[in-house]
Amino acid sequence: MFVTFADALLLLFELADKEDERFQAVAARWHARFVLEAQLPLRESGMVMQMLSGINGANRLVLRRRLLERVEREGLSSREISREF
Repeated sequence: MFVTFADALLLLFELADKEDERFQAVAARWHARFVLEAQLPLRESGMVMQMLSGINGANRLVLRRRLLERVEREGLSSREISREF
């Protein structure tokens, strides 16, 4: 199965919307893989994690768009993420 970083992020949004108990673990794994693949410094890694933590809050649409834009900016939107994401 082929899943890109952008696709996986959309799946995360779906888990968050459904308040699925798997969201926390899946979000943490996505974040770790994204940070490693994009080679983000610690500060930027923290900002991405903060955005992930807020994707169900009042600003969720803005945060979700920013996360997708960040994946695109790092050139990872079409790069495959591990099946075990």
